[in-house]
Amino acid sequence: MISIILFWLVMFLGCLILCVVFGRLARNSGYDDGYVSLSVLCGSISTIGLILALCFTLGPYTLQIKDSTEIRSVEKKIALYTKRRDNLSAVVRAELEKYPKYEKTVLNGIKPEILLSFPELKASDTMIKMVEELVKLENDIYKLREGQLDIAQRMYYREISPWTVHCESYQELIGKPNPVAQ
Repeated sequence: MISIILFWLVMFLGCLILCVVFGRLARNSGYDDGYVSLSVLCGSISTIGLILALCFTLGPYTLQIKDSTEIRSVEKKIALYTKRRDNLSAVVRAELEKYPKYEKTVLNGIKPEILLSFPELKASDTMIKMVEELVKLENDIYKLREGQLDIAQRMYYREISPWTVHCESYQELIGKPNPVAQ
């Protein structure tokens, strides 16, 4: 990245020096002020060119760095949600293993007609809430992975875009191949 900025800076300074030298030669040779104005115009054009080159170079590079940071953040969130999901799954499995024992103990002497009258005895609110939380966590993980692919797509486009002068690749920034490029 630094080499590209240095390249543009050297190009700018070279063009500016040529403009100044050209203007001095024109003035010393007795030419009119038209050549001096031309050298100022060339210097202005090279300055505008430098500014545009820096924008085309630094813009995508900065966005690539921002997106790589966002990818790392999403990976951490996915790991956190996955850990929470796994812990909750273990609790649900443990409760499901206990439930038939509780059911036999509590409902041993109750007649089936009474059970049909009280359907809330069949469903545990705690279990329903835990399963809902598991579904919510899975949805959150899915949305995060979907967002991660969107970011990877933007990063891949910057890598292959003909309008991008230079940007670090996904592989260099994240340390693994871009899933969109495969």
